[in-house]
Parts: sequence; structure tokens; C-alpha cells
Amino acid sequence: MNGSSTVMRRRSRATGALVVLVGMILAMLSGILGAAPAHAAEIDGVTSVDIVNAPPYVKDAQYQVNATWAVPDSAQPGDTFTLNFPDALVGFGATIDLPDADGNIVGTCAVTESQFVCTLTDFVATHNNVHGTLNFNAKFVEEFTEEQIEFTTGNNVTIVTDVEGGVGTAGPDDVPTSPTKFGYMNNDGTSMTWVIRVPSEDLGSGPNPIITDDYDAPLVFDPAGLTVRSIAKADWAQKDDESVWQYLGQGATAGTSYTLTDRPADTAFDVQLNGANTDGTRVYEVIVVMDLPVDVADGDVFNNRAVVNGTTYNATPVPYVDAGGGGEGDSLGDIALTKTVTGSGAPQVAGTSYTVNYSYGTTNGTLTVTDGQTAELNDVPEGAVITLSEVQATGEGVVYGTPVFSGTGVTDNGDGTATVTMIDGVIEIGLENPVEQLLGGFDVTKVVTGSGVGVVTDAEYTVNYSYVAAGETVTGSLVIADGETDGLAGLPVGTVVTLSEVAPTAANVTYGTPVYTGTGVTDNGDGTASFTIGEGTVAIGLENPVNFTLYSFAVTKTVTGDGAAKVVDMSYTVEYSAMVPGETEPREDTFEVRNGTIYEIVDVPEGTVVTLSEVKATAPGVTFATPKFTGPGVTDNGDGTATFTQGAGLVEIGLENAVTVVPPTTPPTKPTTPQGGSTTSLAITGADSTPLIVIAGLLLASGAIALVARRRRGQA
Repeated sequence: MNGSSTVMRRRSRATGALVVLVGMILAMLSGILGAAPAHAAEIDGVTSVDIVNAPPYVKDAQYQVNATWAVPDSAQPGDTFTLNFPDALVGFGATIDLPDADGNIVGTCAVTESQFVCTLTDFVATHNNVHGTLNFNAKFVEEFTEEQIEFTTGNNVTIVTDVEGGVGTAGPDDVPTSPTKFGYMNNDGTSMTWVIRVPSEDLGSGPNPIITDDYDAPLVFDPAGLTVRSIAKADWAQKDDESVWQYLGQGATAGTSYTLTDRPADTAFDVQLNGANTDGTRVYEVIVVMDLPVDVADGDVFNNRAVVNGTTYNATPVPYVDAGGGGEGDSLGDIALTKTVTGSGAPQVAGTSYTVNYSYGTTNGTLTVTDGQTAELNDVPEGAVITLSEVQATGEGVVYGTPVFSGTGVTDNGDGTATVTMIDGVIEIGLENPVEQLLGGFDVTKVVTGSGVGVVTDAEYTVNYSYVAAGETVTGSLVIADGETDGLAGLPVGTVVTLSEVAPTAANVTYGTPVYTGTGVTDNGDGTASFTIGEGTVAIGLENPVNFTLYSFAVTKTVTGDGAAKVVDMSYTVEYSAMVPGETEPREDTFEVRNGTIYEIVDVPEGTVVTLSEVKATAPGVTFATPKFTGPGVTDNGDGTATFTQGAGLVEIGLENAVTVVPPTTPPTKPTTPQGGSTTSLAITGADSTPLIVIAGLLLASGAIALVARRRRGQA
């Protein structure tokens, strides 16, 4: 057997090198085609190793080695996991695909004499919990008594496997006593070996005995795989030492040692031993290596028979145990979550980001998505039950309804959450956020105040407004009269509105700066105001202060005629009636004026129609003519009265009293003092006279004319 083992191991190593080369080529092609990324790494994979169809364990017998493996979820296509064999164990070379139940290749393993290396495919990019098995054939090439052997992974992790009873020698060491035929699979995984052992005494009595090998199709005999040798029975105990064997030759031509007759039609060949020793001192051995059919399958059984000296010896059938394995994993799927915002409030919340929480198993996280966009959750294990929930969204001026999840296989729980079971593929989920715009409005109530209210009772006031809605500036105006209210409704809550009143004008009055009031209303002090729309209606007061434009008129008293000297100290009573614009009743009052004095009435509303009349003056010895009123815009009525309309500025009015002396009919007995005056008063004449100026105010609030007099010096 030693010689045959040597032959088999040489062939095994050559085949193993070829397997490694093929594995390298496949890896290169995988990289070129993009299946293996540039960062491929050695990862932990093998989890256990077991040697089956034993014990007992014996040297040179074929055993099946089973390994289990599992790779981390972080594994990438092109990553590898390796198992190095102990020196005492030699693997049968093979290239093994690891398919899943659907035929998808999870990885490919290259088995050599000393190790196997498995390379992962892109299956791991779409699956989690990827794991599987690998089985291959191997044999022990050493005997030992230890009951454990150690495998090491590519990352130097030790895996201990039990070998109960150690590894011994197959069968007893006794010299064969009769012809035997047996076979075994070779460790190259592609061939098998048949061995015929014949004690020399069983060859027969002829000088050139024949040993026939009768094999089963579809095995095919190749003379290159033939070895013929013999050993002295005395050396049988050293049969593992090649040097004790005598090689008759190999192949079809062996000189005079033997003659080969190939009979392929009979699936047999004959080895004629030329000049064989038949005295019973030697053992002859015929060894043939046959290639397995290319379509060999696990469980195929091969038979062989040997015919020696007319007797047939059947070999124990040799089954083909294929190297193989498989893998599986939880398929990874993806979720594509598309956000849709609907409702009247959608424009108001444009650009808003929404947070969606997800969880499955011990995994949780968040997705962020905006209206019209799609967020992805990738690499979720198939079968995982995913819970989705949106964080409650808020927005100024809007109210969000309960979000609605939709999609094939999606269960909307009606409370803003949903569940879905992951499939192998993509689940498209819609997430609708209904959002309604909160609406409000504003009302502007006009109030006109001030002394000029009566003049502007029919006035209407234009109030301009502007605001931005949906990115567009909206403008318009309201027209409001005193005491009325107008405004707008249906404005989005949060809208900032600016108001500005068109400056009103009216005759005889002056408008002050309008004043805005109301909760949340900011009066800017320049006739404008701003405020923010809230829920409900913003009530705004708009006061327009309006007052009369006030001026004055002055009456200058002049007494003329030859009787003037007699009435120097006399006071004259002037009545006036003032019809103020917008009022239904005149304001009336009187004032006193003397010769050479000026009496001024101030704060007279512009447009006031004033009627003046002097109370008929009398005095002893004189006669008063009808007084005359003069001045721009003054109409003297010829009866001691006059009218004028108060204009801008000062209306200057002259009031002349012509006084004539009445000749006495009898001599006077003593001086007479004129009414309201004194005959002893100092006449005011010429440039040295000092007129008395009296100023009175027309007090509008009281509805009557009041006089306030003061003296000032000036010329008559």
C-alpha cells in the first residue's frame, strides 16, 4: 500500500494545486465582474467540524468531514473564510458551490489537501443570518493516539474535533492469505483507486500467471494509471516503506516484467506476470487509478472484480460521497417610504421634514422625509415585522390629522402607526399627512374723534392692507366710515398683515396721525400697523383724530365825528353769532370794545359764518349813526350788522361809530357821563394814543362763545 499511497498523494497534490489555481481565477473573474468589492477581507465563518462514518479512525481510509459555518451580517461579497487542516489529515480536492434552496449560490469553496477557502457571493449583500454547511472528503495520513485534533481558521481561531480512539491502521498487519480486491475514492475528488492483492501461491502453477481486473462502466481504464509491484512476505510488516517493494513497472509497457492486455469492450484488462514467483514467498499487488465520470453524483456506487487463477474475487462496493454543502440566510428587503402632504395647509408647511421611527427585533432607528420625497430603509431581514410611527408633526397656523400609511401588506393601525412584514424585495409604502390650514381674520372699526367730527360725518376712510400668502404678496383696501367695521376672513393663521390708512383730508379740519389699537396690534406711529393672524378674529380699533383748523378775527373800534370827544370812555357792546361748520345751532356771545381798541376772537374754526351786530349806543348830547363794518370779506348789511366767513389767518374788521353833537336847547346845569364811559376819560388821539386790544377765545368744546380779554399796547 505504501507505493500506491505515494502515487495517490502525488496526484492529489497536483489536483489540489489546480483547484487552488481555479479558485484564484474565479476570484479574479469575480472581482472583474464586480461581484467582489475591493475591500474583501478574511472573516470568521467556520463554527464546527465533525468527522463522520467513524470511529474507528484508520489511516488511509476515506472519511467525510462536515463543517458548519455562519458569517456576520456585516459580511460583504468577496469576503472569505478559511479552515486549515491538521497535518495528519489530507483533504480531497474539490470546488464546491454552496447553494440555497432556490439555487442561489451563497459562496464557493475551494478544498485542497491542507485547507478550504470559501468566497462569499453577492448573496450576503441581500441577506442576513447567512449560514450553512460544507462537507468534503479527507483521509488520515498519519497514525496517532490522541483523541482530538485541531483545525484553525484563517483568523487563527482554534476548532477542536474529537477523534475517539485515535487513528490506527486499517485491518490486521498479517500477511494476506488469499486474493483480495478493494477500492477507495482518491483525495483529488475526481478519481478512485482499485487494489488487487494476490499471495504468490495463489497465482497458479503456470510460468506466466494472469490477474484480471473486471470493472464497472462508466469507469474507463487508462493504462497510465496502472502500477504493478510485489513484496516479500517477510517484509510485509514494513509495507509502508516503499523501499521494500519491488516495482515491476507502470503503464502499458513494463519490459519483460508483465504484459498488459486492455479489453475495453469487456470493461476489463489483463496483467500477465512474466516469470512470476509462485513459490508462496511473495505478495503481488495490482493498483489502478481510474477517473470518475464527469457526471458522478453523490451516492453513485462503483463495483470491481478480480479474477485470479480462474477464481473471481468481488470488491466491496465503493460509494461516491460527493463534496458539497449549502447555505441560507434571511433575505434582505428594502422599504421605500414616500411622503405626501395633502389638505389646505400643505402650502403652509412646504419644506417641512417629517421623522418616522421604525423598529424590528432589536433594531430601531429613524427616517427623515419631506413632501414628495422617498426615504429608504435597506437590508431588512425577510420576515421581520416592522413597526412604523411618525413623530407628531406641528406647524404654525395648521393642524395635522392622523398620518395614513398605505401599501401592499401594510397594516395601518389608525393611530399614526403601521406594521408590515418584510419580504424579499422592495415594499413601497405611502405616508400621507393630511394638514388643514387654520384660518382667522381681522376687523377694523373706525372711530373719528376730535372737534372736527361734525364736519366729517359723511367721510369714508380707505385702509390698505397687505400680506404674504403661499409666497405671493396680496394687497387690497377697505373703505370704512365712522362707526363702521370692515375686515377680512379666511386668512391663514400666522399671516402677518400690514395696515396703512390713506391720509384723509376735509375742508376746515386737520387730521392727526391715525391710532391703531387691539390685542397683538403694533402701531408703528406713522399711520401704519402690523399684526399676526391667529385663530379667530383680530379686533382692531382705528381712531382718526380730526380737529377744526382754527384762526381768528379782530374788531378795531373807531369813533368819529364831532361828538367823539364826548364819548371817550364809552364802551360799545358787540353781539356775534358764530355758525360753526357741522353744527346746527350757532354759538352766541358779546364783547365790549372802546374807541381805539382792538378786540380779537381766537380759535375760530375755519369756515365759521360770523354775524356781528352792535348794540345801539346812546349818550346825552350826541347822536350815534348806524355803525359801519369794514374789512376784506366782510359784508356790512347797512343795519348795524355784518357777516363774514372765517378764513385762514386773521380776519381784520373795522367798526366805525360816527357820533354827532346835538345842539343844546337849554344850558346844561352839570356835566353828563355817557353810558359805559366817562366824560373825564383821556381822549386817545394822534400818535400818542394807546389802543386797548382784547383777545377772546372761541371755546368750541362748550358750545358757547367765551371772552378772554387782555390789554396790550399798540397804536390806534
